[in-house]
Amino acid sequence: MRGFRYWLLGMVLVGAAVRSAFSLLIATDLPPGVDAEIYHLTAESIANGDGLGYNPRFTHWPSDYEWTPAGNHPPLFPLVLAGGMLAGFESWDEQRVLLSVLAAAAVGLTGLAARRIGGDLVALVAAGIVALHPVWFQYPGFMASDALYGVVVAGLLSAGLLALERSNLLAVAGMGLMVGAAVMVRSEAILFVPFLVFPVAWCGARRGRLARVLVGLGVVAVSIAPWMLWVRSTYGVWSLSMNGGVTMAIANCPESYFGPGTGSIDCDRNWLIRRTRLSWGMEQIDYIVAVDGDYRASAADFARDNVDELPRVLLARVGRTLGIYHIDHALQFDAKIGGAPAYQRAALWVHWAMMPLVALGGVLVARGPRRRQLIVLMSGPAVALATTLAIYGGTRIRVSAEPTIAVLAAVAIVAGWERAGLLRRNRGAVRPRSESELVQTA
Repeated sequence: MRGFRYWLLGMVLVGAAVRSAFSLLIATDLPPGVDAEIYHLTAESIANGDGLGYNPRFTHWPSDYEWTPAGNHPPLFPLVLAGGMLAGFESWDEQRVLLSVLAAAAVGLTGLAARRIGGDLVALVAAGIVALHPVWFQYPGFMASDALYGVVVAGLLSAGLLALERSNLLAVAGMGLMVGAAVMVRSEAILFVPFLVFPVAWCGARRGRLARVLVGLGVVAVSIAPWMLWVRSTYGVWSLSMNGGVTMAIANCPESYFGPGTGSIDCDRNWLIRRTRLSWGMEQIDYIVAVDGDYRASAADFARDNVDELPRVLLARVGRTLGIYHIDHALQFDAKIGGAPAYQRAALWVHWAMMPLVALGGVLVARGPRRRQLIVLMSGPAVALATTLAIYGGTRIRVSAEPTIAVLAAVAIVAGWERAGLLRRNRGAVRPRSESELVQTA
């Protein structure tokens, strides 16, 4: 397609404009979610030179703790916000606009990934979906890490496809670097290691297979090592997040197993506090580590005591991530983290409309010459499903799958146009290597 780059750039600009409009016209009237407040406070601390931490204005830590290390979330998102503050984007609205511009990169990155699957037109349709889909354009408005996570996952999709096609150490290293960046935004992205890094590195020529695997895993390890070492030196434990215990606890409690909150993270705060058997006189770091351990033990005990309910709860979790279970309660939960209810409902309608297209697009790719690319495409949905089953279900858990959803829907839409005779067969796709190029026989 002539002028593809300009068309794709236009889509990116549309995405930035839509995100900025939502941020300034709608999101400013919404109460910020808890995570957004913590990220903002942590970014302030970093920008002021006080280090990776925040003032716990509304946590359950003892009131005499005026500053706490920010080990509850990986650091990349607050670091980005801190960089914005140092550049002059200090207020909530200014940071919303900054995130809107940054998040629009997901439009272009998803388009580039889609181009490798189905060509120029598929790329532009996928980019258009990302630019205009309400589930995408809201995240910068309520300053959730999902805004940056969507960008990184979209880039990871392109990096994975490139590594699959070229099957060399440099491309695999680039994919590993993107996985490391994703983990530094959301800790569950570590699941991309078994679902993406290993299978992509293993595919291709037999010669150098082990080297590719080791390089991919090694780059991921090096990428996350500074954070892991910081957590170890601060808390004395090896962990990607000190938020794991409380997340597990509120995913395994009466409200999350029974009633309208089934499958979500919906737990009474007083019930949580009663699960800790600790002295308020403990040192801050010791207290944080002990509480995390208590919550993990509480979650395991509750799940064990209600093991007969787990199949039903797991189905509920999957239903929530798919957007088909207890819709009203799910919308209420999304509002707690900053979402606009009306736009979340619109996003749900768009999601439902796209699901048949996604299924059709998956079949078309599987039956075509690029079926191997499904290894990359299905990694995001696999991460979302594994996270859902292990923890809870919800709209934001689906972020890792959203680029794939956009790409497969675009494949089906363009195929439908071709079949209807509305355009000539799309020939702009990047040609994948042949089997003889990808696999070297022994």
